[in-house]
Amino acid sequence: MAKSEEHQDSIYYFKRGEFKNYIQAIDNKSIPVSDAVATFREAKCLSNKLKQITIQQVADNPELIRELYKALRRMAPESKYKLPYNKEDREKELIENIGEVYDIDKEHAQAKVVTGHYSNEDTGHEFNYALEIVVAPRKDKGVEMQEKLRLSAT
Repeated sequence: MAKSEEHQDSIYYFKRGEFKNYIQAIDNKSIPVSDAVATFREAKCLSNKLKQITIQQVADNPELIRELYKALRRMAPESKYKLPYNKEDREKELIENIGEVYDIDKEHAQAKVVTGHYSNEDTGHEFNYALEIVVAPRKDKGVEMQEKLRLSAT
């Protein structure tokens, strides 16, 4: 998996108070801010001034924490979840995985990968999500019930 496809942290996972706690909890306070937020997707948008100051300087200064937080939030949040895999391939894989554990009717099994974006204006929280869902009739349990489920699904 290429670096750009890997999961990255984001300032949008934090409220300002949580970000302050994150900064203050960093053990090695002598590292530059650029190293401390290197895994954040928004890090590339920071000014050189903010990249070069140390975590110690920021952790001891509430105004600098606020400035850093605002600077990172200038980059808009991602509005779509980027899957690190092909949906159709993953749906087939999900059915196969369930089939390894349970005796299922793979022909009538269905899988779906659903992605979305959640935004709460009251709290400011925003995040992307992915749900993987598999429904499969079992061959080893209640043949009568399996037939009923098949008929109701059509």
